[in-house]
Amino acid sequence: MDTFNFADNIVIKTLKMIFASMGRATLKFFREIPAKVKSHCVLKINEYKSRPKRTEMNKIYVLVGYTTKQHVENKYRTEHLLITVRRVLLMIILLEMLLISINKIVPLVDFSQYQNILGISSIDDMTNNDPFTTEIKETESSMISIDG
Repeated sequence: MDTFNFADNIVIKTLKMIFASMGRATLKFFREIPAKVKSHCVLKINEYKSRPKRTEMNKIYVLVGYTTKQHVENKYRTEHLLITVRRVLLMIILLEMLLISINKIVPLVDFSQYQNILGISSIDDMTNNDPFTTEIKETESSMISIDG
């Protein structure tokens, strides 16, 4: 029985040490949070202050190391070209989607129903029954007869 109590005491002491270590690590973590937050904020503020001032929408490049102005201009041109290519491709995709949807919808539409609703069977019928065209013809003929 003495060995059983001795083994229990060792296990209990070990568990106490583990929990104490966990507690110390947790306290240290929570104590360091304000310092970490402060250093992060100071770092971000310093980065913001060190950036060049922007007066336009365009990016401002800072020459660092062995970069040349020509390299920066080439990089700007390639970025601008990629943006233009993306826009063109997007427009092409949208146009193709529109054409595909029109090709799928047109066979489903029965135009004879719309012709019956409007009372028009063809464009020629619509123009032949136009009251304004006969009126214009009469005025033209009357003008001719007056002059003649």
